[in-house]
Amino acid sequence: MTGPTKSRPDLRDRIEFGFERWGYLVFRFRWLVILATAALTFVLASGMAALRFESSTDRFLDANDPARVTYDDFRRQFVNDDTVVILLSGQEVLSFPFLERLRALHEDLEADVPLVDEVTSLVNARVTRGSGDRLIVEELLEQWPTDQAELALIAARARANPVYTNTLLSEDERFTTITLSLTPSGGESEAEALAGFDDESLSASSEEGLALPPVLMDEDLDRVMTSLFAVVDRHAGPDFPIWVTGNPEITYSLTQTGRASAMRFAGIAALSISFILAIFFRRISGVALPLVVVTLPLLATLGIMGLIELPLTPSTQNIPSFLLAVCIGDSVHILTIFYQRFDGGVDRREAVAQALAHSGLAVVMTSLTTAVGLGSFLFADLTPLAELGIAAPTGVMLALFYSVVLLPALIAVLPLRRRRTSGSGGPRATARLLASLGALASRHPWPVVAGWSIVVAGSIWGASQLQIAHRPLEWFPEGHRTRVSAETANRAFGGYMPLEVVVDTGRENGLHEPEVMNRLERIQRFARQLHVNGIDVGQAISLVDILKETHQALNGNDPASYAVPQDRELIAQELLLFENSGSDDLEELVDSQFRKARVRLIVTYEDGFLYLGLVQAVRAGAQEIAGELASIETTGLVELWLRTFDAMLSSTFKSYSIALLVIAPLMILLIGSVRLGLLSLIPNLAAITMGMALMATLGIHFDMFTMMIGTIVIGIAVDDTIHFMHGFRRRYRETGDAPDAVQDTLLSTGRALFVTSMVLSCGFFVQLFGTLTGTKNVGLITGCTILAALLANLLLSPALVTLAARYEERQSP
Repeated sequence: MTGPTKSRPDLRDRIEFGFERWGYLVFRFRWLVILATAALTFVLASGMAALRFESSTDRFLDANDPARVTYDDFRRQFVNDDTVVILLSGQEVLSFPFLERLRALHEDLEADVPLVDEVTSLVNARVTRGSGDRLIVEELLEQWPTDQAELALIAARARANPVYTNTLLSEDERFTTITLSLTPSGGESEAEALAGFDDESLSASSEEGLALPPVLMDEDLDRVMTSLFAVVDRHAGPDFPIWVTGNPEITYSLTQTGRASAMRFAGIAALSISFILAIFFRRISGVALPLVVVTLPLLATLGIMGLIELPLTPSTQNIPSFLLAVCIGDSVHILTIFYQRFDGGVDRREAVAQALAHSGLAVVMTSLTTAVGLGSFLFADLTPLAELGIAAPTGVMLALFYSVVLLPALIAVLPLRRRRTSGSGGPRATARLLASLGALASRHPWPVVAGWSIVVAGSIWGASQLQIAHRPLEWFPEGHRTRVSAETANRAFGGYMPLEVVVDTGRENGLHEPEVMNRLERIQRFARQLHVNGIDVGQAISLVDILKETHQALNGNDPASYAVPQDRELIAQELLLFENSGSDDLEELVDSQFRKARVRLIVTYEDGFLYLGLVQAVRAGAQEIAGELASIETTGLVELWLRTFDAMLSSTFKSYSIALLVIAPLMILLIGSVRLGLLSLIPNLAAITMGMALMATLGIHFDMFTMMIGTIVIGIAVDDTIHFMHGFRRRYRETGDAPDAVQDTLLSTGRALFVTSMVLSCGFFVQLFGTLTGTKNVGLITGCTILAALLANLLLSPALVTLAARYEERQSP
C-alpha cells in the first residue's frame, strides 16, 4: 500500500482501462450484444425441460463410497427395502370392527396405490402350522372368522408369534401396521427379482454380477404418496387414526416442502429485492435492470443443469432465490457509479465506460471469490453438495457475464432521465450514516479494533459451545404430519429405522450348520437387549424365525419345539419344505446359496450422531458371537446416515479449508497488496465467528443445513471487503490521506456495499417464510452473518486500513 504516485500504470490500471474500452465497444454494438445474449439465453434455458428432482437417501453418497458400495451389494442380494409404514390405532386391535376396517384399508391400498409390490398387515401376516405330516404356510386371516371363538384363536396365534411383536402388533396391542413394499417404475417386482432363487445352478460368482435394482425416483414417489394419502384420508377418522411414516414418506415430505418453499422464496426474494432497489435508486430502471440481468443467468443456469443432467436436490432447489440475492450485487455496483456519473452531467456513453472502469475489476474479483467459495463444495464427499459446487459457481459466473456484457447494452438503449441528487446517487440518511462510521473508524481506529476484538473473543467462546447433530425429524415443525407419525412409531413400536446385519458364512449351504444357526439366534437375542445412547432395538428378524416356526409346525405345533434343530440334514429339509410351501419370505432373509443371512434390526428413530455407538456395539457383539464361523457386515439406512454424517463433517472441513486457502491468495493478488489482502480476511472471519456464536446461543445445531453457512458467507462476504479495499486503495494512491480515502470510498462504493448487503440478507431472510426448520435456520443465521460482515466492513475494515497506513508512513524514510 503506497501513497500518491504517478508511476507507470500497473496491471490493475491496464485492466481498468480495458474495461473502459469494453464499455465503449458494447455501447457501439448494443443491439448486436442484446440479440446475441438473448439467443444464448434461449439456447441454454431450453435445457430446463430436462431438469429433474432427486432426493433419495442413498444418493447422498458417491457410488464408489465404501458405505454406498456395501449398501448397493446388499440391495443386489436382498429385496429392495423401500417401504412405507402405516400405523393404525384402536382400543381393541384384535376385534371384529377394527379388523374389518383394517381389511378394507388393506384392499384399497392394494388396488389404488401404484408401484406397490406387496402390502403386509395382520390380514395376510404369515402363519406357519402343521396338519398331520403337512406343512401349511398361510395368511393369518386367510379364513375370515365367523364368531368370537374363531377370532380368539386367531388372536392367540398373533400373540404367540414373536415376529409380530413390534412389527405388526405393539406390545400393548393398541397399534398395528400396514407395510407397503415399493417397486420403482421399470424395476422388477419382488417375484421377478427372486425368480432365480430356486435355481440350484446359480453360483456365487453370478450373484456378484446381479444388477443393482433401480431406486425410487421422485416422479414415482409422487405417484405413490399422492395415491396413498388419498386412500388413507378416505379411511381415517377420529376413532380410526392413521399415521404414515418410513424413509420414502420423509423423503417425499422433504421434497414437496422444499419445492413449494423454493417457489415461494424466489417470489418473496424478488419482491423484497425490488423494494430495496426502489428505495436505493429511486427510479424504475434501477429496479428493472438488475432483475433482468440476474434473472437471465438464473434461467441459463437451470438450463445448463438440465443439459448436463444435474438434478435439483434438497441442496440445490433453493438456487433461484440464492442466485437472485447473491448475483444482483454486480449490477448494483455498476449502476451506482453509472447513475452518479450520468446524474452529474456526464454523457451516457462516457458514464457507461467510467462505471465499468471503476467497478469492472472489483466485480470480476468479487465474482471470482464467490465462485471459489461456492466451488469449494465440489470437493465435498456428499453428492448433493458437490453438485451445488457445480451449479452455484456456474450461476455466479454467468451473472458476471451478463452484468459486464448485457447490462451496459441495456443502459445504452433504455430511455433514461437525469435526476437531481445530493451528488451521491442514494438517500441522504445513508450518506450521513456512512460518513459517521467512516469518521469514527479512521479517527479512532484503536478503540474500534479493541471493541471488535472483545466481540470476536466472546463469539469464539460462544461458537465453541456449538453442538453437532443430525436430526431430520426436527427439520419439520412440531405438529407436522411427518414428525408426528415418526414420533408415534417410536413410542408404539420402538422405531422403524432399519439397521441390516449381514452374516456371511463364506461357503455354500453354510447356513445349514446347526452351530451357525445357533449363533445367528444368539445375535438376535443380543441385539434385542441393546440400549445404546437412548436407542432401542425394537425387533430383530432373521432366517432363524422361519426355521423355528417350521420346526414347531412339523412337530405337532408344540410350543416346546419352537427351537433350532440340531441336525444339519434336518435344517436343510425343513427350509426346503418351507421354500416349497409357496411363501417367498425366505428369499428376503437369505441368499440363494444359503451362504449369507440377513438380520433386520428395527431401531428407534434418533439423532444420526447417536447411531455410531449402536452400530459399533452391534458389529462388535455380533462378530464376537459369530466367531470364526462367519463374518459380520452392517448396512442399511442407519449405516448410510452414519456415513453421511461423517461425510458432512469432512466436507465442511474441506470446503472451509479450500475456500480460505484459495480466497486468501486470490484477494492478495487482486487487491495488489499482501497487507491489505490479509487484513481483508479479518472482518469476514469475525462475522462468521459471530454467526456461529449466534447459532449456539439460539440452540441451533451444526447439521446438514447449517454446515453450508460458513462457506457461503466466506464466498459472499469478502465481496464487500474487496469492493472497499479496491476503492480505498484507488483513492489512497491518489491522495495519500487514509481518512480522506476512507470517507470517499464509503460515500461511493460504501453505498453499493450497503444496498447489496441489504439485498443479500433479505434474500436469505425470506427463508424464514419456509416450513422446514433447517431452512429457516440457514436463512436466519446467514442473513445475520451477512449483516455482521457489512458492519465489520464499514467499521473494522476502515480502522484496519487506517492503522496499516499509519504503520507504513512510520516505516517510510
